[in-house]
Amino acid sequence: FEAAADADAGDAAADGTADAGAGAPPPPPSAADEAASLLRAARARADGRGRLVVTFVTAAYDVLCDNFVRHLAALDLRAYLLVTFDRAQHDRLERRGEPVYLRLLPQLKSGGSDQFASRDFFLINSARYAVLIALLRGGVHVLNMDLDAALLRDPFAVLAAPPHDQYELLLQSDARDALSLTESSPYLLRERLKLPNASSVTYVNGGVFFARGTPAVARLFEDAWSLVSQDLGTLNEQDCLNRLLIASQLRWAPLPPALFPNGYVYFRRPLPPSAQAHGGPVLIHANWINGIVAKRYLLREARVWLADEGRAGAAPPAAVSGPNGSTSGGGDGGRYLAYVVPAGGRSLVEQMAALRGALALSRIANRSLILSPF
Repeated sequence: FEAAADADAGDAAADGTADAGAGAPPPPPSAADEAASLLRAARARADGRGRLVVTFVTAAYDVLCDNFVRHLAALDLRAYLLVTFDRAQHDRLERRGEPVYLRLLPQLKSGGSDQFASRDFFLINSARYAVLIALLRGGVHVLNMDLDAALLRDPFAVLAAPPHDQYELLLQSDARDALSLTESSPYLLRERLKLPNASSVTYVNGGVFFARGTPAVARLFEDAWSLVSQDLGTLNEQDCLNRLLIASQLRWAPLPPALFPNGYVYFRRPLPPSAQAHGGPVLIHANWINGIVAKRYLLREARVWLADEGRAGAAPPAAVSGPNGSTSGGGDGGRYLAYVVPAGGRSLVEQMAALRGALALSRIANRSLILSPF
């Protein structure tokens, strides 16, 4: 995946826009030098067991990054590294005092792209895989997390406990059914994973996983990107990773879904109280949700949105307490009010009374009411 950069460099030389004369940009670092620089940054931030939270930041996702790091700060979790791809975003994060590593992609034309098969989408994913592989080959144990995740508890305390400590790779389930961990969609099995309709498979997410820094695990990710690269634009890298995992000899397993719920399970098909984890989930991942605005809304609704929406890096807005456990606040000019049913108030009559009170308060205060689950 260095070919795209080489091709762009060749185009620039042919156009006469780059030369070896005065004022020319310095040559890019070699792959070996870049890997060494990355490992120095990672080892300086890793904990005493060589474990490190890694996430990838583009300018488009800066507000999600702000929320992400605020949760790390709330947990006093300092073993993390932000990886970005353009110098402006790197400098922005550095000014906030964040540990950030620049994996420069000069050919990137936007602040990040979610559009599958777009040029920038694959540029970012190729750089992401390059970073992950270098870290794993360097012996760093990586907890990879997407920016739309909110950490609520120390993940390493869970990952270090049996039986999770015996696995080389633990990945968040991306199944729709959190209890069975199986995804029985005929389309997924037949068209995407090329499995018979009757097959059952644990389909995992490529955005949240804990990978031990070993050559075997690094090779799995190398092979996954190699498979994607065979036909850029049609092969989904998460599907490729799942295909390789099914045939892999690695010791791997899905992360416990009650502790690491995906967005579909948490927001759309929540576990019954009897199946929920004691103490709550380790994290909430707002995947299965399209768009930054929708992700932000649902994270706020789940009361795990800590970022200020007016200016990333500023203090979060104070909450205003009201009757019936209501709280209100706003960031970028938005005015919201949320409420909870009082403890013990579980009958329909009591729930409706709480709703009526919240509706009245939202009307008086001219705020948008966020409904509590019935």
